[in-house]
Amino acid sequence: MSQQVDCPKCGNKELKKGIIRAALSVVHMFPENNPRSKSSPISSIYCKSCGYILESYIDHPERLED
Repeated sequence: MSQQVDCPKCGNKELKKGIIRAALSVVHMFPENNPRSKSSPISSIYCKSCGYILESYIDHPERLED
């Protein structure tokens, strides 16, 4: 998680981590040149008050090596 301590949109200090889902499964990131290789889930940090997404990142970047 970044060093951000409050929401830049509303100023709330309660930030949460969540996963991005599509229908019934978690969205995954794949390497562009090999979409059938290993993948990693995508997580986000969001404001509990207004829902603003501060950042999104892949949980296991080492899995996306070429």
